[in-house]
Amino acid sequence: MKPFNSIRALSGIGAFLISGTLQAQQRNILFIAVDDLKPITGCYGDRHAVTPGIDRLAREGITFQNCYCQQAVSAPSRASLLTGLYPDKTRVWDLVTDFRQVNPNAVSLPQHLKSYGYEAAAIGKIFHIESAGPGHDAPSWSIPYRNAKNKQYALPFTPNDKGRGPATECADVPDNTYRDGRMAEMAIERLDSLSHTNKPFFFLYGGFLNLILHLL
Repeated sequence: MKPFNSIRALSGIGAFLISGTLQAQQRNILFIAVDDLKPITGCYGDRHAVTPGIDRLAREGITFQNCYCQQAVSAPSRASLLTGLYPDKTRVWDLVTDFRQVNPNAVSLPQHLKSYGYEAAAIGKIFHIESAGPGHDAPSWSIPYRNAKNKQYALPFTPNDKGRGPATECADVPDNTYRDGRMAEMAIERLDSLSHTNKPFFFLYGGFLNLILHLL
């Protein structure tokens, strides 16, 4: 099964939750969640950014032009997006509540597709990591969830009064020294393995744009 000629980048779930034709379509789906970044890319009309990789992915898939936010907090918004339930239903309003504590019978998007024979896998921040249950919501995945465990800094630093280092760092080191670079490698490895199975896949990658830069 070739992964790239049928991949669709999605940021919504409604059509899939109500569709009755999933078994007939059997399309591979790549879901990329990019946190806290502006869409400063060519496919969103920026005239200065040079982003051929993500622009090509946008041409081959679906580009959503409108932005809707269920709640301006990471965990509630992600739980809502991935279940199709409003935050008032999931009752996730903070960064620590597991939506299944309140809604044990809720069906997440990857869990739904898994029931249709999809391989469901994820790397990085999909649910809010601190508020997801064991295994990053283990019922959602047919392949165990993975995340990179690199240290945050490559250079020595003096912690501030809150024990934190600098807001940014750009050391002359390989990309995989940093967490997002390593996650990009892991995502490419996972896509390669998924492309050699006889099942359609739903692969969710949560991180920065390193995946796009490496993959395309």
